[in-house]
Amino acid sequence: MTQEELKNIVITPEETKESGYFEFGVHEVKITKTKIGKHDDRPYAEIFVENDSAEDRARLWLHTPDTRRISIDTVRRILVHNQEDENIKQKIREKILQIKNLADFAVLLEKTVGCTAWFKVSEDEDRTYEKDGKVKKSINRRIYGYKPKFESPEEQTEAKAEVAEPETPENFDEPVDLSDIPFYGVEMIKKEETLHLKVCDYLRKNYPNVLFRTDFSSGMKMTPGQAAKHKKFQKSRAWPDLFIAKPTMKIEYNHYAGEQFLDGYAGLFLELKAEGVKLYKKNGEMVANKHYREQAEMLDRLIESGYYARFAIGYDEAIRIITNYLGEPKPKKVEF
Repeated sequence: MTQEELKNIVITPEETKESGYFEFGVHEVKITKTKIGKHDDRPYAEIFVENDSAEDRARLWLHTPDTRRISIDTVRRILVHNQEDENIKQKIREKILQIKNLADFAVLLEKTVGCTAWFKVSEDEDRTYEKDGKVKKSINRRIYGYKPKFESPEEQTEAKAEVAEPETPENFDEPVDLSDIPFYGVEMIKKEETLHLKVCDYLRKNYPNVLFRTDFSSGMKMTPGQAAKHKKFQKSRAWPDLFIAKPTMKIEYNHYAGEQFLDGYAGLFLELKAEGVKLYKKNGEMVANKHYREQAEMLDRLIESGYYARFAIGYDEAIRIITNYLGEPKPKKVEF
């Protein structure tokens, strides 16, 4: 490549950040990306994961009936474990039983993006490699839908052997609608990042004297030490994204009772969601998403504490709520 071509490839600050690593043990992680690949004509699924301090990947092999059975069961467990609604869990199980080829499997695999899983890093007792003249044990990286309780390779083999073969449903050829299964993929995450930036930019330009804070930085990569400190400082992972420190309460002074707060709010909290996110079903019930429900409970607690607290789906709704709360922005004076 020429120097000009090299200069045209821009490297962002996000790409230069140092990635942490997972130490030996079991870690709760979030799935960020998936792909289907091939190594020496052996197909595999790769699942990329991260938490507050590290990122890595796990590989599920798909080249034999046994490896496919184990890999499909892993994906099944991840998808099912991330749902609370038993009807949705059953739909997932039915859909997986209808898989006929790797193309079908790839569609289901992509549904795991945004799901919580368990990532285990351990030394392999049987495989070794040589580096710098020294023989070292290979490292196993495995992903699970549930927190693994076994530690040794022998216990792991026994656990896999206990997985029962699923029964073929009577409606095998009947298509199953998975539109109500929550899917919060990488593209949706990028949309939410953009939403944060646009809303903050709107506040800075239209309400320059209003104090606000966004918690967007909580999703950024940290070193293991930083992540540990950050976790200690947090009361809950359900804390809303945006806080506007502008009380609307009217205060009346009473000589006998002291200050008395009348109608109004102590401030505004918004939980920002990208356009297209569905929080509620047609019947008005919240979807079976544990994190959404935790966020809803937090908003209710803030309302009880005297704050105006809401979900805001998309830029237009966020601006509408902010404008209703703060009032229409004042036009800037033009000096001649």
